[in-house]
Parts: sequence; C-alpha cells; structure tokens
Amino acid sequence: MLEIYNFIHTVENDGELKRMRFYFVALLTIVIIALAHTNIITAQGVISPDKIIALLDSAKNHRDSDLEKAEVFAKDAFNYSFQLQNDSLIGKSSYALGLINYFLAKYNASTNYYRRALETNTIKNNPLFASACWNNIGVNYDTQSMYQEAIYPYLQSLKLAESTADSTGIFQTYINLGYLYSNIFQNEKAYQYLFQAEKYFLSTKDDYNLGLVNQNFAIYYEKILNFRLAHERNMMAAEYFTKAGAESNAIQCGLNKISFMMKEGIFNRIGEELEQLMKRIENLDNPILMGSAYGTMANYYINTGSFDKAKDMLALAENIYKELGAERKILGLYKSRIILFSHTGETQKVIEAVNNYESLVEVIFNSETSSKFAEYNSIYEDEKKTSQLVILNNKLQAKNQIITLWILLSIIFIAGAIVILILYLNIRKKRNDLLQKSENLKIAKETAEKLAEEEKTLRSKAEEENRQKNEILSIVSHDLKNPVFGVIGLTEILEEDGELNPRDREYLQMIGEAGQKMKDLITQFLNFSTAEGNNFEPHYISIDPVIEIKKISQGFLPAASKKSQNVVFESELSTPVSIQVDPVLFNAIFDNLISNAIKFSKPGYDILLKIFIEQEKLNISVKDFGPGFSEEDKVQMFQPFKKLSATPTANEPSSGIGLSVVKRFVNLNRAEMRLNSTMGEGAEFIISFKIS
Repeated sequence: MLEIYNFIHTVENDGELKRMRFYFVALLTIVIIALAHTNIITAQGVISPDKIIALLDSAKNHRDSDLEKAEVFAKDAFNYSFQLQNDSLIGKSSYALGLINYFLAKYNASTNYYRRALETNTIKNNPLFASACWNNIGVNYDTQSMYQEAIYPYLQSLKLAESTADSTGIFQTYINLGYLYSNIFQNEKAYQYLFQAEKYFLSTKDDYNLGLVNQNFAIYYEKILNFRLAHERNMMAAEYFTKAGAESNAIQCGLNKISFMMKEGIFNRIGEELEQLMKRIENLDNPILMGSAYGTMANYYINTGSFDKAKDMLALAENIYKELGAERKILGLYKSRIILFSHTGETQKVIEAVNNYESLVEVIFNSETSSKFAEYNSIYEDEKKTSQLVILNNKLQAKNQIITLWILLSIIFIAGAIVILILYLNIRKKRNDLLQKSENLKIAKETAEKLAEEEKTLRSKAEEENRQKNEILSIVSHDLKNPVFGVIGLTEILEEDGELNPRDREYLQMIGEAGQKMKDLITQFLNFSTAEGNNFEPHYISIDPVIEIKKISQGFLPAASKKSQNVVFESELSTPVSIQVDPVLFNAIFDNLISNAIKFSKPGYDILLKIFIEQEKLNISVKDFGPGFSEEDKVQMFQPFKKLSATPTANEPSSGIGLSVVKRFVNLNRAEMRLNSTMGEGAEFIISFKIS
C-alpha cells in the first residue's frame, strides 16, 4: 500500500489522482483504526508466550525468598498457558507449581501438578523432564512417609533416566531409592544404591548430591542402630551442603546431629547448638524447617525435664504444620505429646493424645482416598474453563472481522471508480484472508465440538465416580461397628482366592498387616487398662500348663512363618502337673512374651518355649535370639510407654507397654518372673508358678 501511495504522490498535477490520494489516505487511516480495534495492533499488548515465560522466571526468582508470591506468578503463567492452549508452557508451568507446592508442604497439590505436567505432549516426548516429574512425585510420597506409594514413581524415573543414559538423573534416583529402602528395612538394597551413588558423585565432585548421599547414609545407619557411623555421615553431609551453598539442607543436618546427641545421652552442648541453628533458620523463609526445629527443641526439653517448655515448642510446631496442612508432620507431634504426658503423669492427656493421633490417621486416610475424586474434578473444571475461553475468543474474533469488513466495504463505495483498481487488488487479498479465516473458524468449531464431547465424557465419569464413592461410604458406615476385625477377617478369606494376581495379593497382604497392627495395638491398650484397674479381681482355676502353652504357641505359627521363624515347644515333665492361675491373665502373659520374641528376632531365628521343674516350682521359659537387653534397658523395661533401645525387625508396631502389662499380670497370678539376657545374644524370660 505504501508503494501505491508513493506512485500517486508523483503525479499531483492530475486532479483525479489528487482526489484518489485523499481517499487512499482516509482508507489507510480507517484500516489502521480497525486493525487496532481487533488487537492486531495494540498499545497495551496481548497475552504472549514471552509474557508467560517472564512470569515463570519471576516465580523462579521468588522461590527462595517468597514462596507465596512465587505461587501467584506460577498460577498466572498456568492460566495464561491454558488460554493460549500452549502445550509446552502448560507443562512447564505445571512443573513449576509442583515444585513450589512441595516447598509449601502442599504435597497432594504438588503431586497433582506433576501428574498434569506428565499429561502434556511436551513432557511425554522429553524423557529427562518426565523422569524429573516422576522423581518429584516419589519425593512427595517419601516426605509423607508413604514409602510403598513412592516405589513406582522412583522406578519410572529410573527407567526414563536409563533410556537417555542420563547419569546424573540415574544416580540421583539411586539416592532416593537408598533412602526409601532404608525406611522399609530392606537394608542390603539401600546400601547398594547409596554406595553406587556416592561413587559416581565423588568422581564428578558434585557437592550437593554428595551431601544428599551422606545424609541418606546417616538415615541408613540410624535404622540399623549404628549411631556412630550415622553421626559421622551426618557431619559429612553438613560439610558438603555448606560447600554447595544449600543452607536449608545444612541446617537440617544440624537438627539431625542434635537428635543423635539426644539418643547418645549428650545434653550439655545441645542448648547452645539449638540457639545457633534457630538464628540461621530465622534468616530463611522455610516454615517446614522451622517446624522441625521446634519439634527437635520439644524433644530436647522432654529429655531434660523442662516439660512446660516442651509443651510450648510442640504448640508452635503444630501451629506451623496446621497452617501448611502438613498432617503427617502433626502425627509426629502427637507421638511426642504421648511421651511428654507419660513423663508428667497426665494419664487423661495421654489418652487424649492417643485419640487425636488415631483420629488424624483416619482423616489422612479419608483425604488420600478422596484425592483422586478431587483431581478428576479439578481437571474437568480446567478443561471446561479452557473450552469456554476458546469459544468466547472465536466469537470475539468473528465479530471484529465483520466490523472491519463493513468498514472496508463502506470506503470502497465512497472511493468509487477512482480507487477501483486499488480496491480490486485489496478485495482479492481480503478474499484470500477471509477464506483462511473461514477455514480457521471451521477448525475452531470442530475443536469446540470435540471439547464439548470430552466435557460430557468427563462429567459422566465424575458422576459415576461420585456414585461409586457414595456406595463405598454407605458400606463403610454400615460396617463401622467392627472395622479392625472386619478387615482382618476379609483379608484372610481373600488370601485363599487362588485367582488373585501378585500385585493384588501384595496389596491385600499390606491391608491385612495394617489391620493386624491396629488390632495388636488395641489389644495392648486394653491389656494395659485391665492391668491398671484397681477393682480387677483374678479368677483362679486349675489348668494343665502343657496343654495351654501348646494352644498359645500354635496361634503364633502364622506370624512366625512370615519371618521364616518357628515356635518350638519342649516339655521336661514326665507326669501331668497343674497350677492355679487366672486363665485370661495367663494367656495375656505368654501372648505378649511370644509376640515380642517374634517381633525382635531376625528372620530365620526360632522362638524356644520350654516347661521344666526347678526348686519345686513349675517354670515356663520363652527364649529368643534377638538383640537382647542392655543394662539401661533392664532398669526401664517395666515402665509403661517406655520404648527400649531395640526395635522390631520388620517394622512391627511397638507401644512400649507390653512388658509392664506382663509384670503386672505375673504378680496377679502369684508368680515370679526373671530375665536372662546379654546384649546382642537374645533374651530368655522365665515365669515361675507354684505347683498345685
């Protein structure tokens, strides 16, 4: 058009051409106004990929200083990416929100954003990016102590990293797998993964990843009760993190150091070190780290007898975790409260803390069960919103095009014959443009119809899932009377079904074990309540101990077989002998002793039961080949809620009240109990009864 104007300008002596120039300038002015009206030219600008990338950069820059502001930038980038339907930017903004929500301790939201990122073609076609998403999903589960759920994401991450020969990604996943297997007591696997990762990062001199390796080695050695090596590895991790400038990680190592010092009974330097750590934490915007510090201080005050200060620290930590919605962190605080109130003798508060713990466990379970429903609903709303934006934008473009067309036609009639040649060329060009726009509108219409169909499918799917949820809730409400025993009974029936695939059988076994653990804890607390009751009167009858012990031992054969153990019974009696006992208390005594022997013995080591007469008394012995009792343990072993140095070898629950119950029941049965044990060589409990 500029060339045509220049041509007209060169022939000003021709009057007709002068008028044509006037009309042409008017036409050009109106066209510019029309184009500006349709946002092709604009003073304020429009949404563009560059603007979204700038928002993502702002989110990244604020991630270390102001997480909430970073989240706002990332959400704006996410919404704008949907308006543009830019698959690449949707993936990148979803990943950014996943990372920010992890640092905000919003782990379920973080996982959902990573999964949203994995749905985009950009992430699917980029194995390195997809590997990072799967790895971070595993970290979310790890952080919430959901170790079984973390296995699959980590293995997916490792598979993708190996497919691209990404050495750093492979060995970073090895670090996470080492941590995971440490927490589920698969010690050999944990050590191998961490050893290989350390070897690689030593060769690359990667300080940050070497810090992670040593931090997880510290956890590994702590799990196998080698506190000296755990402490050494933790100090090495702190040095590497400091060199890498990872202040948050270095501070966490400092908190771990204090935990080790408390386990070793070193309290004289803890107060000073905690004070220094708190000053460093206050310079960071890291609420999770602050909550951990308060929790550590609470444990320190509990161990040093400053119970009021411990209560204050627990309250501060709980406020932080509640604000963040970190429910699994709050569970740990309830455990500390149980220990605290046990020390202060506030029995009612102990019961209250236990009830709060159990209630929160149920809330977390229900939350995780419904998270999938929320995830699908969120995806449905996002797709619906995107569909509406696309349709609205198409309508607006069509309206602007019609207005622009009428303006151009009006100018054509005004210009008349003077600009007929120019208008002819312009109309031909516009015709091609309109044909292209018409094709675009057709494609947009087909896209809108497709989105509408997908919306209908999603709505139908959501309604079906809602119906299934209501049915499940109805069943749960109906069977709530006997939840724990119902679960155990159903799993036993289902385990006999030979058509289950290995994966279903594994999940079924996990459900049965969880139910059994809860049943054991309930039984322990009921026994404790019975033992502490002042009005309990034993009912003595005459029993044959050989017959009764055989019955009790046979009941533990399934539990022992799961750990490749056997319960071996031996009697030295040549003739039948009877004793006077309360049968309920008698059974509870040996249930606890045999159960503990199985828990604390390593797989493959048998439990030995023996009946013999010595010094005119009938003696019943329960012997295991576990870790045994230290001298300190022997002093504290009969105190309620006092957990000793040894831990169950297969992550079984241990309430710390079993031996106190046994001691009380032995006394009520007018019997005596003694212990033969050397640290590292097992333990033998001998209960002596008077012969009738």
